[in-house]
Amino acid sequence: MKFLKSFLIITATLFVALSCQKEYSLEDAAGSATGTLQKDGFGDCLPSAVNGIYKVDSTLGLQNYIDVQVNVTTAGAYTISTDTINGFSFKGFGSFNATGMNTVRLRGSGKPIAAGLNLFKVKFGNTNCRIEVSVLAAGTRVAAFTLSGAPGNCSGAVINGIYKQGVLLNFNNTVTLSINVTALGNYSIGTSSVNGMFFQTSGSFVTTGAQTITLDGQGTPTAAGNFNIAAGNTPNACTFSVAVSGATNTAAVFTLGGAPNACSGIVLTGTYKAGLATSASNTAKFNVNVTTVGTYSITTNALNGVTFSGSGSFAATGAQTITLTASGTPAAANSFNYVVTATSGTCTFSVTYTAAAPPAVYTLGGAPAVCTGATVDGTYSPGTAMTAANTVTISANVTTAGSYSITTTAVNGMTFSATGVFAATGPNNIVLVGSGTPTAPGAFTFTPVAGTSLCTFAVTVTGAAPVNFITAKINGIFTTFNENVLVVFDNTPNAAFISIEGESLPTATVPAFGLFIGKASGTITNGTYNVNQITSGTAISTFYVDAANVEYSAESALTPQSPAFTIIITSITANRVMGTFTGPLKDNLGAGPGLKTVTEGTFSVAY
Repeated sequence: MKFLKSFLIITATLFVALSCQKEYSLEDAAGSATGTLQKDGFGDCLPSAVNGIYKVDSTLGLQNYIDVQVNVTTAGAYTISTDTINGFSFKGFGSFNATGMNTVRLRGSGKPIAAGLNLFKVKFGNTNCRIEVSVLAAGTRVAAFTLSGAPGNCSGAVINGIYKQGVLLNFNNTVTLSINVTALGNYSIGTSSVNGMFFQTSGSFVTTGAQTITLDGQGTPTAAGNFNIAAGNTPNACTFSVAVSGATNTAAVFTLGGAPNACSGIVLTGTYKAGLATSASNTAKFNVNVTTVGTYSITTNALNGVTFSGSGSFAATGAQTITLTASGTPAAANSFNYVVTATSGTCTFSVTYTAAAPPAVYTLGGAPAVCTGATVDGTYSPGTAMTAANTVTISANVTTAGSYSITTTAVNGMTFSATGVFAATGPNNIVLVGSGTPTAPGAFTFTPVAGTSLCTFAVTVTGAAPVNFITAKINGIFTTFNENVLVVFDNTPNAAFISIEGESLPTATVPAFGLFIGKASGTITNGTYNVNQITSGTAISTFYVDAANVEYSAESALTPQSPAFTIIITSITANRVMGTFTGPLKDNLGAGPGLKTVTEGTFSVAY
């Protein structure tokens, strides 16, 4: 899966940065050709096809190469090269005879010095991408084998998964090949890069004779049709065919109701008050007319500290509505005109923010013990996100009317909060609304605080904890990433890392979310980790891919963030890790300007 691969890149970047193993000697592309290297939103080369076995003190040969894709805009001579790392590098040169997508093979040269993962930067003109190569220890044995059917069609090849134009391959996209092993040892088997996709695997053969191997697919098919792909190296190469269907995950085509003037059918929900943070209840709904089904992603301009955004897909054409959710805290009381932009034009809607009320003076009923008359409503189950029905009502004695804001600390993945205005003095009720996702069953105590006044209430979570869940609010919209969850956790001292990723739908690779932590010293323990920690030997990275396949990220290799994207590990057991996460993510490899705000993130995953 793409997030796991990206985590390996982040881990390699961390360890290389901390141990100063890289020696840069970039060779600029020369010649008349122009174009761009193809890469995904994480900066990884597309495809990231690495061929051959790399071993300490073994000089690279003809079977050691990497394939990259270039979208050529001007035909002509080219040179594409990598930096030199750990004693070896890659380079390719020639001439592009036509514009469009081309696959270029970069041949390896040199002799690896040390075992481990190496992260290379590939450069062409003003563009670059990243690719990792693993080096084996000097004494490692290399297997000998033949692929069944070589040098013709692969005998008994089994193609697994669904292949669609423009849809990224995932862990379901594999090919199983028959093989005859004649000598035990490590192996690395890859294919040529065809139509933006390739297959590869590596490991160790522990028995000789006839057996099967499974190659994992990577990349994104660029066109529909039947494509022949060669596995292995000449003369021991065989060919299998992959059928790619036409694209279905295309961008929707629609017009905004009321464009280019006021958005038609506009309906605002929620309270808009200066100094009062917006939430999922603050939405703007308006009309659109869809002419082509597909995905959409819309973000308004930012005004008065608030932005409205929404993403999803249209399953049908015709008149329907889009709902945008607000994020941010209004800075001032006034009216502001927000602009909704689509490919077909723009429309506007106005939001009026009222003045903030002065703060109330009050005490909580029952303080400092159990909250008087606390009433818990709603159902609480592990792995099930709380909704507006999950509330706790407590009492307050108000001596001065005015505004109030109360938030409990997070316990077991749950938080309760309330914001509002007391219109009168005397006894008043406060309805705290729950958010987050309970991570485990049991009874849990929460403490709302009002100045120096505090009380406690208990919430009981019933039912068995699910195997895995990853949830968060993305720009205020609750989203789950509980499908196809993949966890890799190696807590080896001085080389510890954890990779967590999941998707929102069982049959699609987006929306998706990934979290990664790596440590160059010590192990991963309970505590707080953020993207500004690389100088202390710790690095994290996180990625969110929305329904329109736009990727947002934050990682320790980037400029320090304020606020920093933060992951908190709350529990590590022998087979499960739990925690929370929050912070800003930006598109363009974290450079922006597109922004997604992640709040109330929580995870509980087995490993």
